[in-house]
Amino acid sequence: MSDVSIIIVSWNTSGLLESCLRSIDAHGSALALEVIVVDNGSDDDSVAMVHRQFPEVQLIANGNNVGFAQASNQGIVRSGGKYVMLLNSDTEVQPGAVETLVAFLETHPEAAAVGPYLLNTDGSLQPSCHPILTPEREFWRLAFLDQIVPWATYAMDRWDASTPRQVEVIKGACLVIRRAVLDQIGLLDERYFVYSEEMDLCLRIARAGWQLYWVPSARVVHHGAASTKQVAESMYLQLYRSKLQFQEKHFGRWGALRFKVLVELAYLPRWLATSIGSLLDRSMATRARIYRRLLTTLPSMCLAPRKGLVSAHRVCPAIANLWHAPIHRRPCPSDDAGRSPGAFGDRASLSRRSVRPCHSSDLSLARREYRVCPRGTATWSLQAHREGDRGS
Repeated sequence: MSDVSIIIVSWNTSGLLESCLRSIDAHGSALALEVIVVDNGSDDDSVAMVHRQFPEVQLIANGNNVGFAQASNQGIVRSGGKYVMLLNSDTEVQPGAVETLVAFLETHPEAAAVGPYLLNTDGSLQPSCHPILTPEREFWRLAFLDQIVPWATYAMDRWDASTPRQVEVIKGACLVIRRAVLDQIGLLDERYFVYSEEMDLCLRIARAGWQLYWVPSARVVHHGAASTKQVAESMYLQLYRSKLQFQEKHFGRWGALRFKVLVELAYLPRWLATSIGSLLDRSMATRARIYRRLLTTLPSMCLAPRKGLVSAHRVCPAIANLWHAPIHRRPCPSDDAGRSPGAFGDRASLSRRSVRPCHSSDLSLARREYRVCPRGTATWSLQAHREGDRGS
């Protein structure tokens, strides 16, 4: 069994993905590492590059972009390490980072997950953790009140860079988790197409009685938003859809309504300012358009069904435009219907077996199937409810 399974989800980031994989290989490790790349239907040469340059890397090639949470779960289910490391494709792991994070977990049994000190491309500090998002904290941040009293964010630039700190949320750019914890609480909630899935996971970890830590002696460079900036305007709206999903799931309908109202109040003056400013400076027109779209879209953004049958198409029609893989709806099985994904010791046993993305009773579960292809590539498909209607 591997010590660490490194799961990398990539979408059209071939060059950065290559640098990421080389950074893992470059320094060697005393740990047994297992690297799994999940390609989310890239149009570039990502799949061919991994085959050509890194034959030892396990590759799952999706025919479509199934979202970050689902793709991460695919890699986790395929993996077998004692620890699972979620790593963005636009990162570069610095020497000793993986070993430092694992060593902290080994010596701190109360810790479920850890994250490193993230660096921007220029070597400056990049915020890598933050408090749990609430409607009030989002308004506080958008009103720039954090510059006076940090409440929605952490004042990480004032933290001692040699001392680990307990935190509430670790960003998913680099996150190392005990597999035993995933067995206990379940995997990432696949209703999040992108954004907020790691915050959801961190909150569930904390509610299960575990702790999360920022470990600054481990360093990872994160170039940032390599995939999402390719569709920046759509992803800005998706960011708030995911935040709204998080609010409704954990704080109820009233929390989601408060979130909508406070975000509208915070963005209205931004839209007015950028709209007026765009008359003098055309570079502000894009921001004004995005803010206007958010203000007009947010009131009608859908909320996820509380219980029962769930699919990406039912969460919100807008997500269906991004979620190309067909998904059929059926109730979640009870917990005794099968073991959690991390409990499977034999990868072959995953074939044609239902897997729970999370142990929450209100999450959907599509039946999944692995088809093993040449050179270790696994093609992931979602079996459709109707015979013959199957994603590739």
